Amino acid sequence: MNNKIGRKITSLTIMTIMIAGGMTIGAPGMIPSAAAENQLLFVSAENEAFGNSFGGGQIVEIIVRDPNHSDTEVVEAAPTVEINGNAVIMTQGIDGYWYAYIGDTAGVLLLDAYVNDSATHVYGLNYGNVTAKSALTDSTNSFTSSGADTLYANATAVIGGSPTLAQLTGDIGQVGFADAAAGENDWPILQVYDLTLGSAEIVLEQAGPDESVLLDYTSMEDFAGIEIDRSAAPQGAEVHLTITDYQLNIDPTSEETIRFNYSTGAAKWGTNSLTTDLSTANACDTNCTLLLN
Repeated sequence: MNNKIGRKITSLTIMTIMIAGGMTIGAPGMIPSAAAENQLLFVSAENEAFGNSFGGGQIVEIIVRDPNHSDTEVVEAAPTVEINGNAVIMTQGIDGYWYAYIGDTAGVLLLDAYVNDSATHVYGLNYGNVTAKSALTDSTNSFTSSGADTLYANATAVIGGSPTLAQLTGDIGQVGFADAAAGENDWPILQVYDLTLGSAEIVLEQAGPDESVLLDYTSMEDFAGIEIDRSAAPQGAEVHLTITDYQLNIDPTSEETIRFNYSTGAAKWGTNSLTTDLSTANACDTNCTLLLN
C-alpha cells in the first residue's frame, strides 16, 4: 500500500549537569500484516506483533482497494464500512482507493487540549476543526450519515500524508465536495468514536462474505519499555537510552516530530516540523527535538 511507514526510530541527545547522553525512541509504524489474496480492506493498526492494538490519541487509517469501485472518472458508489456497527464515511483518493481516518473520542480530546482555552495546544497536537456533520452535507455520501461522535475537519496537522482527492467534475472525492469552498479544504477529515469498550471491529460489507479487522483499543503497556546500555557511567559519558512506545505513532501516514522538555516533563508533537517551542531557550538542555522516521 502507498502509505506504509517503516519502524519509527528517533534519536535525541540530552545534556545534563552530570552526564551527556543519547536517547533513541522507537515507535514502530502502523503497518498492516501481510494481506491475503484478494483482500480489499487495509487497516493501519493491524499488526500482529503489537496485538492489532492502538491507544490514546492514535489515528487509524482505513483503506479500501476495490477494483470494482476504483474508477475516478465516473460516479462510483462508496464502499460500506462500519466500526462497531457505526458508519465510517469513505472518501476516494486520486489513486482510486477509498480512505478514512478514525480515532477514539476521549483519546483525541485529551491530546487536542488547549492552554487556557487559547489557540495554543498543550501537547502541540492540533487535530483540526471540530465540525458539525451538517456542515459537510452533500448529495452523494453525506458525512451527516457518519456514526462518529465528532468530525475534525482539515486535520492536516496530524494526518500529514493523506492522499489527494479524486477530481471528478462537480464531485471531488466522490463525497459531494463540489469545489474548495464546498468542502475540499476540509480534507482530511478525522471521524472519532467511543472506543472505550476496547474491541473495535472494522467491517467492509460486501455482496459475498464481509471482510473485517478486529483491533484492541488499549493502554498498550505490554508493548512499551525502556532500555539503557549501562547501569553506571562517569561524568561526561554518553549513555544510550531506548524507549519503545507504540502510542508515539499518532500519524500513520507520515513522519512526526516530538520535542521533549525534560525539565518540566512535557512533550509536544508535530507533523513534519514543530512550530511551537516549550520555552524560548533552544539549547538541548531545555528542549530536544526528535524526528520519527
